[in-house]
Amino acid sequence: MAGAGLAIVIARTASRGQTAYAKAAVVVEQTIGSIRTVASFTGEKQAISNYNKHLVTAYKAGVIEGGSTGLGLGTLFLVVFCSYALAVWYGGKLILDKGYTGGQVLNIIISVLTGSM
Repeated sequence: MAGAGLAIVIARTASRGQTAYAKAAVVVEQTIGSIRTVASFTGEKQAISNYNKHLVTAYKAGVIEGGSTGLGLGTLFLVVFCSYALAVWYGGKLILDKGYTGGQVLNIIISVLTGSM
C-alpha cells in the first residue's frame, strides 16, 4: 500500500511539473516568435516575469515530488524492515518454545518475504 500511494503521488506531482514546464516553453516560443513586437512594446520584462512565474511553479512541483518520494520510500522501507524484525522475533520465539532449528526459521522467513515481494 505504501508503494502504491508513493506511485500515485509521484505521478501526480510529476504531471504538474511537466505542465508548468510546458507552459514556460509556450511563453518562450511565443516571445521568440514575435520578438519584434515584444521589443517594440518593451515587453521583455513582462515576458521574463511570466516565464519565471511558470518556472517557480515547476520548481515547487519538483520540491513536492522530492519530498513525497522521500517520505514514501521511508514509509516503504519502514514496513519492510519492521516485517524483517517481526519475522526474526517470531522465529526466535519458535526456536525457544517449539524446538525449531535456526535453519528452518531462516528458510521460512526468506520464503515468506520473497513470496510477498
